[in-house]
Amino acid sequence: MKNYILQAVTNADHAKHLNNILDHSDTIKVILSTAFMTERGLSLIESTLSAVASQAIVFAGVRNGITTAQALEKALSIGCTVYAVDTGSRTRIFHPKVYFQRSHNKARLIVGSANLTVGGLLANIEASLLQDFDTTVQEDADFLANVEQQFHDMIDEYPEHVIKISARSDIEKLLETGRVLDESETRAPAASSSSSDRGDDQVPLMKLKTKRGTSSKISKFSSEFSRVVPTTLSGKPVQPSNTALELLWESKELRRRDLDIPKSETTHATGSMLWKKGASEIDQQTYFRDRVFANLTWQPSARTTGKEEAEADFQIIIRGIDYGLYRLTVTHDTRKNTAAYKQRQPMTDVRWGEARPLIARTDLLERIMRLYRDPAQPDVYVIDID
Repeated sequence: MKNYILQAVTNADHAKHLNNILDHSDTIKVILSTAFMTERGLSLIESTLSAVASQAIVFAGVRNGITTAQALEKALSIGCTVYAVDTGSRTRIFHPKVYFQRSHNKARLIVGSANLTVGGLLANIEASLLQDFDTTVQEDADFLANVEQQFHDMIDEYPEHVIKISARSDIEKLLETGRVLDESETRAPAASSSSSDRGDDQVPLMKLKTKRGTSSKISKFSSEFSRVVPTTLSGKPVQPSNTALELLWESKELRRRDLDIPKSETTHATGSMLWKKGASEIDQQTYFRDRVFANLTWQPSARTTGKEEAEADFQIIIRGIDYGLYRLTVTHDTRKNTAAYKQRQPMTDVRWGEARPLIARTDLLERIMRLYRDPAQPDVYVIDID
């Protein structure tokens, strides 16, 4: 049997269907895979999940700004095997929503858009396909075995990223490093645009057939640890902000030259990075000097005739950790008779200075750098590597 679940615009909701597939006393295996998980969301299926917890494996994405410490702790406390899936990036997250239950002769599978949150299970417009399987039919049995095996393969193939949560201390570590949130802390809503961008927006609230979750109390997640990143480079997890930043530039995958990592012991570090075209449709010879850094105070370079320099404040955020402001020098070559200019090479660079130890790291290879500006503070730039 197949069932299409379209939540909120029909009377269907994912909480009911998920509870139904979990409510089987002969359950042998349960897999719950979700991008986002909160304690309030998990509480909607807590009763039925608790009854089969010893057969249940939970995979929850982290480093996504939504999954909470309380959710992981609840899943662990009711007896589930729990894995936190950390891709190491905030822009490439673990995102599958798969809910699987198998008994001796039957199995049920929900695949769709719904996360283990109140919004995902009750409030949002979400869509999923629910299908029943007969495990005595070989084709069904083979398909189900493949579903289970791929999740187990993920555990084996990515041991650094699929992290087993065995104790509360494992959750505390994720909380300290900003990879999960504390659900008891109220966060201000982020603005999607400025008031001047909204124009004549008079779209009324969509009247959905949404069910409300019970207003359960969120437990405090007290930790004996302060939230200090355990690294020699001082930084702190980035906190949610209401500021809408302006994206100025995006790199391609970062290479050694970009990060000022010498290829060998005989290669000298330049201490700088050229502002290249990257993934942006720009003129790399003029864009940075004439657009991005046009308002800086430029002075002729004391080192090289034909070059000019300016200083600017850069907030540096790497893999979700805010390392604060650095005063960096930006250099532009104004000469148009050089081989580099004639070959359409980039003419503007940034000197890393004291920030070089943050940048010259091999774990940042193949990641993406983005340059932002805060419209409220146009003289402050944000470099984000993730």
